Amino acid sequence: MDLVKITAYARGEYSENEYCEERFITKDSYDIIANKLKESEIYICELDGKHSQCECDIDIEHFNDELLRESNLELIKNGDDLYYLLSELYSSRPITFVQEQSLINEYISTLDTYQSVTVQVRKSQVDKLKAYAKELVTQENKQED
Repeated sequence: MDLVKITAYARGEYSENEYCEERFITKDSYDIIANKLKESEIYICELDGKHSQCECDIDIEHFNDELLRESNLELIKNGDDLYYLLSELYSSRPITFVQEQSLINEYISTLDTYQSVTVQVRKSQVDKLKAYAKELVTQENKQED
């Protein structure tokens, strides 16, 4: 399944506070709503203080199956502004944004993707853990060849 990651990002000029929200949609849906999305604007209120508005930059990144498997797919979701914009853009589609998100989440859950793992071990076990992790990577590389 080809997906498109849409990122809305804003940063306060004075406070340097940040807002970031990422969502996946299918490439087919993106092709249909791309023009309307390019014309859309998202403003984050009070990011830079009371009564302020910061405009989001909207970035687009395309993913095929191979890229999805090699990526960390944990999305940043500081809010729901992009979610509501996409929901509105899907209003003329036969599938709702929520339905598509459900299908995408189900698909992503089947992928064997990379995950970041943090563990605490005693100093005396660090070298053993590194050796074990290195062996896992070596085995994976042999399986891919």
